[in-house]
Amino acid sequence: MKIEFDKQFEKTIDEISKPQKVKLEELLNDKFISSNTDFKNFDDFITNLNISTVEDFQNLPEEKLDKLIKNHSSFDTWQDLLEQASSEYLISKFEL
Repeated sequence: MKIEFDKQFEKTIDEISKPQKVKLEELLNDKFISSNTDFKNFDDFITNLNISTVEDFQNLPEEKLDKLIKNHSSFDTWQDLLEQASSEYLISKFEL
């Protein structure tokens, strides 16, 4: 039994260590958004940014994101929110 656990643990660590691309809407899924912000879901969050394209999002000043996050969540910055979302994503993905 211990050997099985060790192999599974090693496999999980290997998977976590690999660089991964995750879509923003997967990272900031509706459950995360509704639990951690004043928004109902990802679409509600995006609507409040007054943007309509990926390019618009990429060109947003981080200060605007920080202000929105500070005003509508318990996080101080966009980066803080992303770090928490990333942690929760990893936990759910690898059932840690």
